[in-house]
Amino acid sequence: MVFHDALRAKPMDPSACLTPHELHTRYLDDVLRYVSSFIRPLADAEDVTMEVFHAAFKHVSRLRHSDDPRVWLLGIARRKVADSLRLRYRRKETSYEPIHGATVEMRSQIETSTLVLQVLAELTQDQREALVLKYSNGLSTVEVANVLNRSESAANSLLNRAREAFYAKGAPLFLELPEDEHV
Repeated sequence: MVFHDALRAKPMDPSACLTPHELHTRYLDDVLRYVSSFIRPLADAEDVTMEVFHAAFKHVSRLRHSDDPRVWLLGIARRKVADSLRLRYRRKETSYEPIHGATVEMRSQIETSTLVLQVLAELTQDQREALVLKYSNGLSTVEVANVLNRSESAANSLLNRAREAFYAKGAPLFLELPEDEHV
């Protein structure tokens, strides 16, 4: 028993002792980026992000046992996104973000984002989450594994399968065909 207490008494990472305000300030963009990858429109993503921080503030004492506050918050975000998507499915909601008044460049970015979201929607939930964590949130494979509660090798395999599936489903949408190959 004394041995286990000694392990728990190890010095904490200074970032693990953040106040709720510091947590919010430092990680808001990361959490909102993750949530908005799954939840549309942006106003709904902001609501879910608020729920993430509410839950985090309520349980901030648990953070002291975590090595990385960002990964801890993204784990909470993952559960809140799942809750929100379950509620939407039950209510059969559809989301629509108008692009009236957008510049040509903005419309192009919105169309590309829409295509990416459509391809992501065709992947399994695990594949979708892994890709968003890795590429949208810039997490390392080890961090992706921590958020998804998997081993590093399992997360790496999942990422490989997800990239292959994304490419197989999305390549025709993103590849430019030479002029003579257009049908």
